[in-house]
This record gives sequence, C-alpha cells and structure tokens, in this order.
Amino acid sequence: MKISLNSLSVYVVFIYILLVFFYIPVDYQKYIDVLYLIVTAILIVITLIYKQSKNLSIKFNKNDILLYIYFSLTLIIILFVSQYTKTYSILNYLFLLTIIFYFYRNNIDLSKAQKYKFFSRVIYVLMLIGILIQYTLNFTDDVENFSFITTWDKNYTGVILFLFFLFCQKNQYFLGKVLVIVSVFIVGSRGLLLMVFLYYLTRYMKKLILVLKQTVLFKKTVTVLIILTLSSFIFSLFWTNYVASTNVQDYQEGLNDSSNKIRFLANIKAVELLIEEEYLLFYGYDNDIKSYLGIDSINTSEHSVYGGVRLVQTHNNILNIFIKTGIAFALIYLLILSKIIDKYYIKENIEYIFPYLINSIIMHSMLNTGFLVFWILVLHLPKVNKSLIKLKGIKIYS
Repeated sequence: MKISLNSLSVYVVFIYILLVFFYIPVDYQKYIDVLYLIVTAILIVITLIYKQSKNLSIKFNKNDILLYIYFSLTLIIILFVSQYTKTYSILNYLFLLTIIFYFYRNNIDLSKAQKYKFFSRVIYVLMLIGILIQYTLNFTDDVENFSFITTWDKNYTGVILFLFFLFCQKNQYFLGKVLVIVSVFIVGSRGLLLMVFLYYLTRYMKKLILVLKQTVLFKKTVTVLIILTLSSFIFSLFWTNYVASTNVQDYQEGLNDSSNKIRFLANIKAVELLIEEEYLLFYGYDNDIKSYLGIDSINTSEHSVYGGVRLVQTHNNILNIFIKTGIAFALIYLLILSKIIDKYYIKENIEYIFPYLINSIIMHSMLNTGFLVFWILVLHLPKVNKSLIKLKGIKIYS
C-alpha cells in the first residue's frame, strides 16, 4: 500500500499533538519533541528529493527568503555570542521551520476532507479518551490542584482544552464541545473561561471585527500583535499604579488579587530590561531567565522582589520571547509567525484567532513550539459545514 507524502505529514502532526497534549507526561515530552523534529527533517529531505525527481519547481517568495536568512543569522549570533543557554531559541527556530513546511508551504493538504474524515474521527475519539483519563487521574488524586499530567498547571490545562474545543468546533464534534464547556466549571482556569467567553464574543461581534480588519491597524497580524503588546504594557502601568496600589486581595479572591499585580509588574520589568540591557538586542536569557531574575529557587520566599511583590518572568508571551531570545531574533520570529497567521486571517477563522492571541499576552508559551503547532493546525483545518454532515442519509446537526 502506497502512502503519500501528504498523508505521512498529516499522520506525523496529528499523532504528535495527540501524544504531547493528551497522553505523555510533561517531563517526557522533550523526547517526543525531538522525535517530531527528526521525522519532520526526514520528510523535508524526502519532499525535496521527490520534487527534484519529478522536475517540480520549488518556489519561494523573495521576501520570505530574506526573512529566513535573517532568522538563521540571528540564531547563529545567539549560538556564538550568548553566555546563556540556547535551548529555547533553538527549539523555537526549529518548530517554526516545521510550521512553515507543513502549513505555510502547504505540505499538509486537507482540501480533500472526505479522505481524512475517518482519521480525524479516530484522533478525536483518542483525544476524548485522553481527556477522560486525565479527569480520572485528577479526581482520584488531588481535585484542588487540577491539571493534566501533560502540562504544568491548570491554566495550561485550560489552553489544551480550548485548543481541543476549537478542533471540535472546526469539525462539528458536539460531545467534545460540551465537555470543554463543562470543564470551564471544573478546572478552575481563568484563562479557559476567558478564551471560551472571547470565542463567543468574537462570533457575536464578527461583523464589527471584519469592518475593523479593513483598517490599517487590523489588516495584518503583525499590527494586531503590536497593538496587543502596547495595550498590555499600558494596562500593566495603569493597573499597578492605580488599581493595585491599595486593597490587594489574596489569590483568586477578586480581580485586584496578588496574582494579577505580580503578572502586570512582570510585564513592566520585562520592558525595563529591554530598554536598559543593550545586549538584549542580540541575545536573551533563554532558559536561564529565572536564574537571572533570581526566581529559580523552589522556595518562593527567596525570590527577588519587585514593586513590593515577588518577581516572576513575564507572562506576556510576546515580551517573553523578546527577553528570552533577544530583540533581533524575536522580531524576525514574530514577523514570520505573523505572515503564517495572515494566511488564515479570513472571515471563517476570526473567532479561532483573536481569543487565542489575546490570551497569549497573559500566558507565555502559547506562541511557541507544540502549542503553536496545535493552534496553527486548527487554523489550517477546513471548517466542516454542519448542514452537510450526514449519516445513512439522515442529517445530523451539531
């Protein structure tokens, strides 16, 4: 039986997502990441050889080539100049290349939806089983500290559930959508609640958003990212100076709680570092960020203090990329990422884009590595028309 390169690519990406987010404990995911990168590299080589053997042209946009060259040069500078670890920068570089290969370069073609319908349903069922296993493990262990074994805490559990929710929305899998809605009240993740709320709000305001999309500020993803980053920083200044200056409450006891103050002050600290430390133009702190900030101790009472509270690394994903990789690398990374998202920045994907991007300015890692692969895959999926879903001649509306 012959398996096409396209089918192989589909299997690799879907199986990677299934394993990393629904089955493999977080401490062992690095091995799956490495395997995913190796298999993808092999597929890239095979694809190039195949196209050359068939005399098929491989076309690149000139601007894209320049971006890829600059991107590679910034990584080389980091490798030779940085005194800090390079793992974070290298992984983000490699994962973005895989996203370019699979999605931006259309080496995963799902236009023939019927061909992949069965495989998609199998993956969906396995995802459901994985989630149910996670719930079983948590309810028999520690309900108060709910989180999947596949991630760090309940907030990133919320990100996984939201991405699963988007996957179900695209494919009209009703049970999966209901499970996530119920999970909003079980997991206790404010991020999940916010993203689900923003999803439905975006759908409700879709006409207005499409009008805004015609303006200069919202026409391209890169300007949206700039607006979100600036808004996050300005709001952080407002919150810490006018809201959190008095009557700060305990964690999750209200909006003006200690957690929010810590997060907003971390954004201000990140911007201060980018302004004051000249070397951040060329390289960042990578995975040594906690050590540099003095927040790497298990005992949080020993952490550095900033603005009267303990310091944490910024939770704004965009600022986090800047201080961990350096300004030069981060700018090119975000420009390339913006171009990839622009491909999907259409009417059908509006509610799949804005909730995720907005939440990325309050949670780091959403625009990096595996989470990014999962999200871009969701954007890449063709939207199933519920009016066309049939089973034995009977229409099934989800």
